[in-house]
Amino acid sequence: MAFFILHPVFDGSDRKRIGRTANHVVKETAAWREWAGFPPEAIAIGDDQEGNALLFLPGDHHLSDVVVRVGTCLNRSKTPMTTP
Repeated sequence: MAFFILHPVFDGSDRKRIGRTANHVVKETAAWREWAGFPPEAIAIGDDQEGNALLFLPGDHHLSDVVVRVGTCLNRSKTPMTTP
């Protein structure tokens, strides 16, 4: 069973909150988009630190939730990765 860590929403109201929200949804989504095969319209809302992302994908007038295995390589290769 995988446990996902949800990314926070950035809060720049003071130094303490900036530190707590440094790995916010927008920053993490940008990092995940460097992975080959990551859906360009997806929003990464969490991950399990093992190469699996919890995503919101656009749907008809709503967001659908999908768990996508993007890869387990830490170098964020531009080469498409295979999944088991």
